[in-house]
Amino acid sequence: LPGIRIGASGSSGSGYYEAPFGSDPAILQGTLLLSRRERDRSAELSIGGAAPLGMDGGSRFSIPLSSFTLRTPNREITLMDRVISNSPLTISRSNVRGIYLQQGPWQVNAGYSFFSTFENLLLPTSKEGVVGLAYRHRLSPRSTLTPNLFYFTNQSQTDRSGPVGTVVYETRTASDVKFVAELGVGRSIAGAVEIEIDRPGRRGWAKLRIAPPEMPSLTTDQQSGRQI
Repeated sequence: LPGIRIGASGSSGSGYYEAPFGSDPAILQGTLLLSRRERDRSAELSIGGAAPLGMDGGSRFSIPLSSFTLRTPNREITLMDRVISNSPLTISRSNVRGIYLQQGPWQVNAGYSFFSTFENLLLPTSKEGVVGLAYRHRLSPRSTLTPNLFYFTNQSQTDRSGPVGTVVYETRTASDVKFVAELGVGRSIAGAVEIEIDRPGRRGWAKLRIAPPEMPSLTTDQQSGRQI
């Protein structure tokens, strides 16, 4: 893999390929994963293909998953697909196809999110664009403050397009309790609070998110309105 020297001391690698078949509808899928580690550096390549069988029209083959990631102690970069988990009011957990870069406290991502329906080899039938910039400032060993600036574009729902600015406060207690609070401003004001407890034999979480319909966001990520 690029960025990794073959045969270097302290290096290791692994990989696998799987090809499941489904009969209703008839579709053949395949996933290839290769990874290589060299001391404190690593590279990972993932490619997934899908071929519908016995269907008239449409694409005969598509690539719903394609990702290449390089990691070093101070930098992480991903080309093509990556699941972004930034914050409750920006992107909580959505796949973005484009570029992702984390350099120290800075995080940049740009690309588009989509549902897994493809009309061509790599192009989905419906996609939503997103560009985001975040800076994670450490207030103490257990707390951080992160300003975010995002811009969303949605051709089918223009009311979901526009800029969004948020501020996220996160803290963790010595007893493994995580608290997150976020305030955002776009076409309206939105807010979110999350509490998570992760202890041996005990885990719980509570989430509250209030985002009016006019708040720009990805429809592939979360619904608008009040969520508990």
